[in-house]
Amino acid sequence: MKTNQIFVILMFLLNVSILSQENIEKDKQLVNSLSGKEKITKLNEIAAYYDNIGEYETSLIYFNQSLKIALARNDIEEIGRGYYNLGRIFDTKGDYKLSLKYYELAIAYYSKINYKKGIAEGLTGKSTILRLSGKYNEAYSELLKAQSISNELKDSTLITFVQYRLGIFYGKVKSYDKSHAIFAALLKYSKEKNLLKRMSACYTYLGFILFTKGNYDSSIVYFDQALEIRTKLKDWAGVATTLNNIGDAEYERGNYNVALLKYTLSDSIRSKIKIKYGVAETQKNIGKIFVKLNLPIKAINYLKNSVKIAKEGDLPEILKTDYFYLSAAYRQLKDSKNALLYLDYYTALNDSISVDEFNRQLSNVKYQYEIDKQNAEIIRLKNEQLLESKNNKYEKIVYSAVVLFILALLLIIIYRYRLLNKTKTLLEEKNNEILMQQAELKKLNEDKDKLIRIIAHDLKNPFHNVIGLSDILIEDYNDLSKDEIIDYLYGINSTAKSTYLLLENLLQWTKNRLNKVDSSREMVIIKEIVNQTIELSKLTANNKNITITNKIEENIPFVTNYNYLYTILRNLISNSIKFTDHGGSIIVSSAKVADGLRISVCDNGIGMSEKTQSDLFSPNVISQAGTENEKGTGLGLSLCNELLGKLNSGLEVNSEIGKGSTFSFTLKNYCENEN
Repeated sequence: MKTNQIFVILMFLLNVSILSQENIEKDKQLVNSLSGKEKITKLNEIAAYYDNIGEYETSLIYFNQSLKIALARNDIEEIGRGYYNLGRIFDTKGDYKLSLKYYELAIAYYSKINYKKGIAEGLTGKSTILRLSGKYNEAYSELLKAQSISNELKDSTLITFVQYRLGIFYGKVKSYDKSHAIFAALLKYSKEKNLLKRMSACYTYLGFILFTKGNYDSSIVYFDQALEIRTKLKDWAGVATTLNNIGDAEYERGNYNVALLKYTLSDSIRSKIKIKYGVAETQKNIGKIFVKLNLPIKAINYLKNSVKIAKEGDLPEILKTDYFYLSAAYRQLKDSKNALLYLDYYTALNDSISVDEFNRQLSNVKYQYEIDKQNAEIIRLKNEQLLESKNNKYEKIVYSAVVLFILALLLIIIYRYRLLNKTKTLLEEKNNEILMQQAELKKLNEDKDKLIRIIAHDLKNPFHNVIGLSDILIEDYNDLSKDEIIDYLYGINSTAKSTYLLLENLLQWTKNRLNKVDSSREMVIIKEIVNQTIELSKLTANNKNITITNKIEENIPFVTNYNYLYTILRNLISNSIKFTDHGGSIIVSSAKVADGLRISVCDNGIGMSEKTQSDLFSPNVISQAGTENEKGTGLGLSLCNELLGKLNSGLEVNSEIGKGSTFSFTLKNYCENEN
């Protein structure tokens, strides 16, 4: 960080005005003499001034005054603009509920007069809040509407504004190449037009993309360029964000003291301009640094303050990290009880935590906790022994007092009785714990037996087929006709593909059991995935003269897990082929429903009885042979149902003997809170 940047930041924090405020003071005096439209415009200019220097509370006062006049005049356009400005300020302050409310009001008023530019700006602001709330599909839909309007109006400023928000969106859904392309183009445009604020934003997000790829040195170069511009513009909210970004990069490089300085400056600025939820982030980061520097008391103070703000603002990602480092800080203090408590809070929020890392930390904490309990028990017993020794001495002195002796004896009996009850309770708790562990071990053993059975039988048999057919080809090649050779090759190819499908299912099933499946989401086109699965199954279907039709609507984008969806569709189509007679048909279709997209795989095969349907997902289900005696393991549909569970959905079956089966599931709107 350059010396002049530090000087400007310190002057801001110390309330030292570097530039004269004479003009704004004149405007504040002038506004009292104005009325109507002129007064609204002047109030908005004053509010914008305070917005630019980070005094958001003062900015809100003037924006509200402007809105009040617009409402009294029933000036629809100015009312819409007033609500939009309020939405933008509360967005910056991190109050997303209020921000969303005002953006929606702005859209409603702009729509009354069909002011399309205002509608597009409101939609873009609304999409930002939806994205920050984790509602990615809804956010993307609003952005596409705004993009359509901006292209229709051919307004270059509006187009670049919407593109900027699209670049941020693609970055957050990990489409980094798309995001980088947008910001690189916007940076070039901003340099040509000398749009300093937009340039700083482009530098920030290009740095963020490099940071996510682990290129911390290069990310700092971009962050520094953004910081230089934002300091020059006195964009204090932007300065605080950039300082926090640089702190993140320095932390990853192991420069903890440098990172601490950046976080502290960012925290001071955010506290001064009252960006409440930004303070939660920087205080979390400062606490994290103090844990790294082995200063647990300081770490706990910052982290607990961050927890308080994060709970108020419903910021689970920050809260999750706070709990993790609070657990670490209490471990440094040897306070195993609180360490275990906060680790439990952390795991409750973080279902994607690494299993190995979690078990290691939990074992360490529990081990320390048990030692602390034992030490506490030893101290308690010693204290009881001392007390008993004193009682014995007292009993010798008052031995002749029979009444006191009997009373003391009764007290000992009661104490022993309570101690026995306590021991009994502890034994019952331990016994319950052992029973739970036995149940878990039994389940693991069943999974192991199933895995061994599949490897020993279902996976071995196909190789016998391949070996047998290939032996015939090798030994009798010269005696076989061309058609016979092709038949044998088809047999080898079909067996190899079905075995490969079995291996993929087995691998996916095993990963699922170990919670090691990649659950990341990305934007996919549903119809393309269905086409891929149909192409993979074409040979098997052709052998039975079965037609597969893809009736999924064109170009439906959806944020979901590609591998999950591909595996589910592949298994459902394979299952339909297996139980459909020669010359049958299979249709894959979709329908929009209230909470997402419903996908169905329908065949006119042999169908199932109600009992077969009820046992379909049983752990010990026995796979049935297909219409041409095709073999299976019973894993496919069970795996589909497990993977759909991870997508907050489930597999539904509708079947009738002799008429066919329909397997359906709903891809629900995907939500995920961002960092």
